[in-house]
Amino acid sequence: MDKNQYKVEWIPAVKPAGFDVKKYRNQLAAADYAITTCDFLIAQTGTIVFTGENHPSKALTLVPPSVIVISWLSSLVATLADFHRQIKTTGLDKRSSLIYFTGPSRTADIEKKLVLGVHGPRELTVFVIKD
Repeated sequence: MDKNQYKVEWIPAVKPAGFDVKKYRNQLAAADYAITTCDFLIAQTGTIVFTGENHPSKALTLVPPSVIVISWLSSLVATLADFHRQIKTTGLDKRSSLIYFTGPSRTADIEKKLVLGVHGPRELTVFVIKD
């Protein structure tokens, strides 16, 4: 295996001045995976929540075929109801968009052949780190 065939590149989530959006989209389309953080994890549904405030690029979690999410244990809430109560007390529900991510999309064609990852990654890996 030739280690020179692998390349790691930092793609910023926040667009700096002079940011080339076309180049960014092309880099994401060519990437094997993306690594990112999340704002909340909902145990009941296995849902990852990203806020637009902290994760302005939705493409980062939708375009690469595999996404690795790193989260703190303190971001974990038990139920969807607990999550909604928590964001309402902080006002986050009024000042930011919320992106709910519950694994790869699924669809079936007319022959009932299941296809994964049509709208987003085929693989999702989550690492939870104890605070």
